[in-house]
Amino acid sequence: GEKKEDQQLPTQAKDAYLLFQDICLLTNGDPPAWLPGSLEMELNLGLELLETVLKGYPSIFHQETLFNLLLTERVCPLVIKLFSPTSKYRHSHAPHTGPLVPSDKPTFALSIRLLRILSVLIREFYVCLITQCEIFLSMLVKFLDSDKPLWQRTLAAEVLHSFCNQPLLLRSFCESYDMQEHSSKIFGDIIDALGSFIHSNFTLTSPMVQLPFSSSGVAGSNSTGHMTPSGPSSSRQMHMFTVRNTTIHVESLSPSAFTKPTFLDMLDKTEVPVIPEGYSLVVAMNALLDAIRSVSLVINDKVSTAATPTQSPDIAPQPTAKGTPAAVKEVMLTSSWSGVLAALALLLDGCADEHTTGMILAGHQTFIQLCGKLSLTTPRDAFLTSLCKASLPPRYAMGLITQRGSKPSGLQRSDSSEKGLEADSSSHGRHGGQVSLSDTQKKAAELGSGRKKLNFTEGGAGGA
Repeated sequence: GEKKEDQQLPTQAKDAYLLFQDICLLTNGDPPAWLPGSLEMELNLGLELLETVLKGYPSIFHQETLFNLLLTERVCPLVIKLFSPTSKYRHSHAPHTGPLVPSDKPTFALSIRLLRILSVLIREFYVCLITQCEIFLSMLVKFLDSDKPLWQRTLAAEVLHSFCNQPLLLRSFCESYDMQEHSSKIFGDIIDALGSFIHSNFTLTSPMVQLPFSSSGVAGSNSTGHMTPSGPSSSRQMHMFTVRNTTIHVESLSPSAFTKPTFLDMLDKTEVPVIPEGYSLVVAMNALLDAIRSVSLVINDKVSTAATPTQSPDIAPQPTAKGTPAAVKEVMLTSSWSGVLAALALLLDGCADEHTTGMILAGHQTFIQLCGKLSLTTPRDAFLTSLCKASLPPRYAMGLITQRGSKPSGLQRSDSSEKGLEADSSSHGRHGGQVSLSDTQKKAAELGSGRKKLNFTEGGAGGA
């Protein structure tokens, strides 16, 4: 029978409501409440149907309270349940034949579909799912941890990249989480996680593999659209990062050029594909550079303040207590600058390409200007110190560190001005892979004369 609440909807909306509710039930492994017969739905198919509806008709869920309740009571619990490590998954090993087989581990195909739904929920319904989105964003950050498989970390980086390209969304994260006393510091955690992921690309022990690879998800791809092997003939198309004994060849990057993700669109794949060399680093770098650009747009008041899709008054979120424009701008900088600087310092230390070095330096310049505009002297001086160190030969820079001790300001989120040169990695919580400025200088000193030394011995950037 129909619920009393369902009768409030017009006929066509009521049918849509009941159908979507049954899709949620079937995807969860429960019997349908409205569709006739005894039906069973393969999990991947159910998730694709959910994504199609959520992505194609977001305004209905914003405007109708009953549809919004389906998000909070059906969709979000289903996604959280399927991400749980104790969840059982229903897979069909032979299409069109036999019953669905339970499995203990999520497959690559299932992970793609879950992350795609999670991405839609955050981008389209964040304003009415603030609590649920905090859980989703915390899960995404944890997916970048070093103990996760590389393919899962790369998928999470692609999702985060799609958020970093949206200034209003990042500002909302900061207002709803970082500025609240008892909430997770989501925006700061995203930046720290991307920095740790960038660092981990230089510590991978597994051999890198270069394959022909469609680079639709890589900003600044070459004219052939493929990852080409390194060598004298390809030095103009590729650039290098060298840290310690690890060298990574990647295609050229272009600033603020978000393109479609590569692995998140592999809906036809059932097995984990090989991640080409440098792809994970490209995604994380582009996400970080786009986050820098988004922060700059927010602080310089160059983003529209237009409201999100029309919502029913019954489901409109409550305004945040501290969300004044000036306060939001300051928290966005104080939450992110230490993670941004640690990542940029490492990338600048290892970059052997003139074009990419220019982009990294532009990131330094942007944050110096933003910190100056908001009169944040500690982070401003830390970015200036990083640039000064990078302009000197490695061994000479190490000598300065030894002589000067703790004069310049350090890389911490606090405003203390007497903290030394090191980026205090302990301030980044669980992200143990965070890099300090002193670490990057020590790496440079270890490489010594074998390094490019500002390209004076390599005939220009990218010529190695």
